[in-house]
Amino acid sequence: MARATETTGTLLPGTRRLLAVASLLVLAAGGQLFVLTDHTDRFFAWTIQTGLTAAALGAFYWASLALLVVALRAGSWADVRSVLPGVALFTTLTLVATILHVGLFHVHSAQAVTRLVTWAWILVYVVAPPAFAAAYAVQLRRAGAVPSRSMPMRPWFRASFGALGAALVGLGVGLFVAPDTLGAIWPWQLTTLTAQALGAWLVGIGAVLVGAVVEGDHLRAVPAAAAAVALAGLVIVAVARYSADVRWDRGQGEILLAVAIILGLGGGYVLTKAGFTRGYPRAT
Repeated sequence: MARATETTGTLLPGTRRLLAVASLLVLAAGGQLFVLTDHTDRFFAWTIQTGLTAAALGAFYWASLALLVVALRAGSWADVRSVLPGVALFTTLTLVATILHVGLFHVHSAQAVTRLVTWAWILVYVVAPPAFAAAYAVQLRRAGAVPSRSMPMRPWFRASFGALGAALVGLGVGLFVAPDTLGAIWPWQLTTLTAQALGAWLVGIGAVLVGAVVEGDHLRAVPAAAAAVALAGLVIVAVARYSADVRWDRGQGEILLAVAIILGLGGGYVLTKAGFTRGYPRAT
């Protein structure tokens, strides 16, 4: 049955507001990290000594901005329901990392701006996990019927893109659970906190990719694909800016760039199939 003839659930006003607020927050965090990379001692919640780490975290925040903005633009629950679980996972893990390492945060900084951004960080990550979980639960109850797939993914793409998403989740879990072990072989130097922060992001983004593949429809995967393309481009820019921080001697840097390119190509394929530049979202 054609997508236009089916009953589809729309995003509830509360979910829209949550995504809109989250968009503003990740826009700001991305600016703190990707633009003010070398000034985290003043403009971020904790000091990040390695420039590439800060820039990479900023890349994830701005990639999630693409995810959230496109999800809002879609306006249909069927098109964005794979987004919220990944966001909830990321915010929950980030809250755990914050609690574990709160002594490293600028909660007692002598500078008012620094204290402000630090306490704002803590407040956001205390509120965000239950907020996203609640939004997901309410949407599931009130969203209405889910339409059949209008642009089904081919099995080869679902398998390969799903495997990439699962690999990112696995790597993220490993970084979070064993940050010192995996951090030692990471493409650049990480602390325990930054390893867990990156791990939280990898779990969140990977879960979003897996969710999009489970949906199996190119149109519903557009938010995830937009995030994948943005993340790939931003990571490549970050590596170019801080190439001196990368461990190139054992191939870690090359592997990182290869994964970024594959991620970007997969996301670009979805956007092309969905006709993203030709009027997405289409009428429902």
